Amino acid sequence: MGVPNALLPRLFTREHRTSRPGTAGEKGNGLGLTFTHEIVKSHGGSLWAESDKGGSTFYVALP
Repeated sequence: MGVPNALLPRLFTREHRTSRPGTAGEKGNGLGLTFTHEIVKSHGGSLWAESDKGGSTFYVALP
């Protein structure tokens, strides 16, 4: 499981919306990461993700 590395550069952009079922079948609309990125950015912070075979890790840094 995890986010495919090919998607990481576009993961937080408005132009690229994707939604995949969660590990327990949760549904989403593909907008949550975009909204989160905008909120973090508006506070002068950054948001990024790293992914490997074991899963993905999301980071938030705020000043």
